[in-house]
Amino acid sequence: MALRTLIADSETGLQAAVDNAQGDETRAAVVATRPLKIFDPAYKFFLNDDYGAEMAIPGGLAGVPLGIYDGGDQNFWTALAIKGTWDFVADDTHAKQAVITITNANNCANDTQTIGVGGADTTITEGVDWNLVGGDNDATATALAAELDTITGVSATATGAVVSIIADPSHDITKCNTSDVVSCPGSGRSVDAIAAGRDGEAAFTAGAPLDLTTYDVVSGWIYITSWKAGKHIEFWGKDAAGGAVGNKVNIEDYLDTAALDEWQRFIVPLTDLDLVGKTVSSVRIKIKDALLMVYIDLIEWEDEGGGAGIVEYEVSPDAGTWLHITEVRHYFVDALAATPPALAYDKILGETLLEGYRYEQWQGGVRVTSETIHSLGELLWWAGTTYQADGDGTNTVLVVSLKLPVPIILKHKDLDRLKIIIQEDLTGLIHMRVSTTGFVEIHS
Repeated sequence: MALRTLIADSETGLQAAVDNAQGDETRAAVVATRPLKIFDPAYKFFLNDDYGAEMAIPGGLAGVPLGIYDGGDQNFWTALAIKGTWDFVADDTHAKQAVITITNANNCANDTQTIGVGGADTTITEGVDWNLVGGDNDATATALAAELDTITGVSATATGAVVSIIADPSHDITKCNTSDVVSCPGSGRSVDAIAAGRDGEAAFTAGAPLDLTTYDVVSGWIYITSWKAGKHIEFWGKDAAGGAVGNKVNIEDYLDTAALDEWQRFIVPLTDLDLVGKTVSSVRIKIKDALLMVYIDLIEWEDEGGGAGIVEYEVSPDAGTWLHITEVRHYFVDALAATPPALAYDKILGETLLEGYRYEQWQGGVRVTSETIHSLGELLWWAGTTYQADGDGTNTVLVVSLKLPVPIILKHKDLDRLKIIIQEDLTGLIHMRVSTTGFVEIHS
């Protein structure tokens, strides 16, 4: 038989009752089996050991890349379908890069070259729009690149006798044809994984084992036409015997999967793949669901070169604490004589970011959130985000704040942290800093 017990305050006579879970504790008893929590306000910047809080740094990759695969436009590694249907030389569809090679300049007279951008074709003619340099393949390639570079939506450069045509941000190469496929061959191909299906897997194999000691990241471009939340595209390395080397990563952690029908670059540090200083003979890509429909182009190994590389900044709790974050604030200053709030949605103040920077949340050693940011517009599409801007006629300050409906809780014992990862040169800005507001829960 249950005993009916009343607990009453000795001075006021108020009786305690079971809380109705509505947050009203005026008649509830406080019962604890541990010391009461202690909270202190906390204001933290994302910090890096070399750069402190300043993020307007010369980040990015400045070395000479080593190609893995680009749709067969150039002679890189060998592609093979392990499972599913893959088109490794998909032509006249979607490509980030196209290539034209001058093999015999003297025979390029009156040749035509056609570049399609977003389905709109532009044809140029030697002797009308540009002029070859007789007997000099390299100089002819330079002259051709200069004319191709005037086409809206692409940028063209020449390295030796090879002309590389790259789609500008938010553009897509849909054709690259030449009238002379011997003296001036060209193509704009990519890997079509639309029909790869569930667990479709492709291998890209080197001619000889590759020592990765001098490389820092693997990068590539993906064009997503359909995406299913919670599914993955995996990437990893293999040795000559076919054994896995390092870790698998999910490529979507380095992309914005909500951005369909446009080219996005993924940049994966070799530290994430556990491939630093290791040797690989091939890499694998696996599509984990039939509804993940993508094109892939220009996969490369890259090194920092003269740049600062991929630079990480962190916010993390101190030992013995939990850090409750209620707001994340982005602060930018640029030499921009704007009249706020008349700011471009597709830039950060006056700067156009190509690679952007990445925001990540790690809980228990697992990346649970990853977003790549290129512009004010992308910052503002997060619910709960507001911005303020002001200027003096010479410089403009932009502050973007994300206030969270419930705090992000970072626990020291679980190695939880937030990261900002700089992926390109941001020295065009005067300042960039990211900070957090919240409170510390001290565990005594």
